[in-house]
Amino acid sequence: MEIIGMRNEITEMKAIINETLDEVENEAHTHANEKVEKLCQNNREKVNLSFTWTNSPKPFKARRTLDMNPKDVITTSNRYDILQNLESSNHTDLLQNNVKYSMNKPKCARKRKVLILADSHGRDLSTKLASKLPSNYTVVGFVKPNASLGKVAQPVNELTRDFTSHDTVVILGGANNIRKHQHESVQDIDEGMHSIKEASKRMKVIVNAIPVRYDKQYLNNVICNANDYISDKCKNTKIKFDGTSEKFNKLCYTKQGLHLNNKGKNILCERLAYLIMNEDEFSPNISEDNNKNFMEISTDF
Repeated sequence: MEIIGMRNEITEMKAIINETLDEVENEAHTHANEKVEKLCQNNREKVNLSFTWTNSPKPFKARRTLDMNPKDVITTSNRYDILQNLESSNHTDLLQNNVKYSMNKPKCARKRKVLILADSHGRDLSTKLASKLPSNYTVVGFVKPNASLGKVAQPVNELTRDFTSHDTVVILGGANNIRKHQHESVQDIDEGMHSIKEASKRMKVIVNAIPVRYDKQYLNNVICNANDYISDKCKNTKIKFDGTSEKFNKLCYTKQGLHLNNKGKNILCERLAYLIMNEDEFSPNISEDNNKNFMEISTDF
């Protein structure tokens, strides 16, 4: 009986505990819901406040004007003030100053030109002559092996269209005329000298004597007569006839005896450099009474 009574008491106590737990849970849920509602209400108020603040018009601020005495203003200056002066200055004056500066700017001096027209005797003359002239000279050479004097001088006027009175043409030819028939040789020399005389009206012209030969020395008499004929053609003109090539000894020639060696070419170029740099050497030659005809003084070739 006692056991049965204890079981009944336990059952009653469980029932009381369950009822108490249910009440506690209900109160807890109720309290939690109230807190949640309060939190939501606070958040809604904050959102509404931020919305009304962001959409509210900005207050208008009036610009203030300061009545300041010029004496109270601090004056400032720096290295960029010149830019302000340029902006306020007259642009026309600036352009005029630039034009004056460009007009007064020194121009590069024009180089004087030297043109060498030669047969096979003129090889390497342009390089050697350029080394003996000042830096304000430029030298160009055209070599025509086996060409007569007429063929050597033929392009002189075409190649010197832009030449002035300060420029110079050097002619070295005629050695191949000695091997031609006498009449053909004279005619060819006359044609070459005609072209050379036309060029001498615009620039300085130097005609070199035909070099003597040490391979066939029996031709030297004919060469000297041909040089006399060419020299006479240069008289009463501004053409400078130079007989240096006719006076070289055997030490100035190659072993073959036909062409000048380096020594001979250096001596010839020193003479040419002297003539080119001295304007007085190109005064008109005075003709003498011994005008000779090449047909009369030369022998058959």
